[in-house]
Amino acid sequence: MQTAIEESIRECRREGILTDFLQRNGGEIMSFLYDALTREECEAIREDDGYRRGKDEGLAEGQRLGLAKGQRLGRLEGIEALILDNLEEGKTTEQILEKLMKRFQLSRREATAYLKKHRDA
Repeated sequence: MQTAIEESIRECRREGILTDFLQRNGGEIMSFLYDALTREECEAIREDDGYRRGKDEGLAEGQRLGLAKGQRLGRLEGIEALILDNLEEGKTTEQILEKLMKRFQLSRREATAYLKKHRDA
């Protein structure tokens, strides 16, 4: 239990929570907490902290994945719009391929596959 209390105080200091107070009264706080908290309460505190950290990490990962997916979808929409606009304007296959390769950094093979897909649709 003492380890849990010490870790909690260290975590507060790292996070900048009550830093000055803990510097002045850290020893007294440890004594008080050690006397006041039961083992179950300490475990509940650590469990809650772990839950919050896991939730924060999960949220950050979800945002990162969502952003990446949105960027991929936006890129595909841009490719489709370029192809359809150029087909409507009567551009040649070569002109469309060149634009796809230039604007979306596609290889000729990738550009050809996208063009074929939208021509056949």
